[in-house]
Amino acid sequence: MFKGLTSLIFGLTLLFTNTSATAIMIGDVDVGDPDELKARDTLSNSGEATELNWVRDNLGYDISLSSKTNCDGDACSFISDGTNYAFNLLSEPSHFLIKVGNGGNKVTDSHFLYENKDSLSWAVFQLSDFAAEGSTIDIFRVSHIGEYGGSIPEPAVTALIGIGLLGITVVGGIRRRLI
Repeated sequence: MFKGLTSLIFGLTLLFTNTSATAIMIGDVDVGDPDELKARDTLSNSGEATELNWVRDNLGYDISLSSKTNCDGDACSFISDGTNYAFNLLSEPSHFLIKVGNGGNKVTDSHFLYENKDSLSWAVFQLSDFAAEGSTIDIFRVSHIGEYGGSIPEPAVTALIGIGLLGITVVGGIRRRLI
């Protein structure tokens, strides 16, 4: 019985383990998978309150600004492989916002909200997310990056914790019956 339970727990652990097959290496830095673009829009202003309300509206729950980096001068140091760009975040946020300058008709929207997916310490995106169809922009259009919330456990991690607690409970019950 115990051997079967151990096999079951091991099998479920393998099933729910998050493996990354598309992690991006930029130079010798593993920045993780590309982050998911969740929302885009042009806001009337770039004030913190306006951006925070927009982020909350798009996510559907309360979240707070944990950090903001203004990209004037050399404040934003991006690394790139030519297609993907990565920014080393100050915290490990669940979401981040990138605000880009308008650039005439080259940029479709000014605000882009991403869900931070794989490597929580890196914001990973592509400039093509920002550009209007058929045009290109450069990285210097990025005005600032806002970091929102904290780390949210992955569903697989939560499932593993639940399975572990269930396993401990079952093993404890079996031991009590055997005594």
